[in-house]
Parts: sequence; C-alpha cells; structure tokens
Amino acid sequence: MDDFKILFIGRSGSAKTTAINSASQVKVVSTDVLMSFMTTDVKKETTVGLDYGDLMVSIPGGQRRLRLYGVPGQSRFSFSWEIFQQGCSGVVLMIDATDRCAIDDIHYYTSAGENTSKRIQLPTVIAIVKGDLLSLEALSQFKENVSKANISLPVLWIDARSKDAVLSVLNILLKQIGR
Repeated sequence: MDDFKILFIGRSGSAKTTAINSASQVKVVSTDVLMSFMTTDVKKETTVGLDYGDLMVSIPGGQRRLRLYGVPGQSRFSFSWEIFQQGCSGVVLMIDATDRCAIDDIHYYTSAGENTSKRIQLPTVIAIVKGDLLSLEALSQFKENVSKANISLPVLWIDARSKDAVLSVLNILLKQIGR
C-alpha cells in the first residue's frame, strides 16, 4: 500500500489545523501553542512545528493512506516549507477569504515570480475558507478577484470544519495526483 503525503500550506489563521482535524481518522499530532502576541477572540493558538493526521481512502486500485501535514503559516518558518515538500504527493493551499492578502497569497504560492524555489510545483488544490464571514459585497468582489487572477488550479470554497468539505478537496487532489 502506497501512502500519499499531503501538505496543507497557507498563511497563519487559514484553517490548516482545522481542516486536518476535520479529516483525520486518528488523533491529530499538533504543535499548536498559545500565541505570544496578536491574540484574538477567534485565534488563541498557532502552529509552530507541524500538525499531522492521517486517513485511509478507497481509490481505484485499493486503499491508500493519506498522511496530512500542516505547516506553520508564519513567514519566520518559511525555511521549513521547502523541506516539508520533499516526498510530497500534493498540496492543499488554504486561503482565508477575510485576509486582505488572500489574492496575493494565491499568486505567491502558485506563480513562478522571482523565486521559483518557493513556488509549489506539485499537484495543488486551493481551498478558500471563511467566505461566510464576508459581507455579500465583499464576497462578490473577492470572487471577482479570484476569477480575474486566471488561476489554473481547482478552487473550492469550503468550511474547514466540515469533514465532507475537506474530503472533497482531498478527492480532487487525488484525481490530480493520479494523472
């Protein structure tokens, strides 16, 4: 049985830990610690190492284990992102729709830009979360900006707390990996 290493990446607060907790069939190993600054009523902890969970899925050819890794979103840990990508089968890019840098983040992670070593070069699905927290006007504007960005990757709007939503993202990613 082959395992698939799936990396959840994105800015701090983009629901990586939540998504992994929603999908994992085992207790998630987490390195969340209390935030030392900028704590809010919504987010009191942050990942400083990695999160790890796994689940078994049925795909053509049998059962496969998905090993789910969530990396810290703070830029001071960016040195680890390239390390975590080694041996990786695919990536879920988590984007917080309420973050003013969301579109820039999509470009940063998916475009070659000046530093191709930071660019994702693996099968990738973009999962946009927290769209329900935007006003209708802001949501419409954000969707328009996503549309104008000419993103060639699958983009899903999800609730990271929903196991079914996260499994949908993983199923689409597995189809990309299988190509």
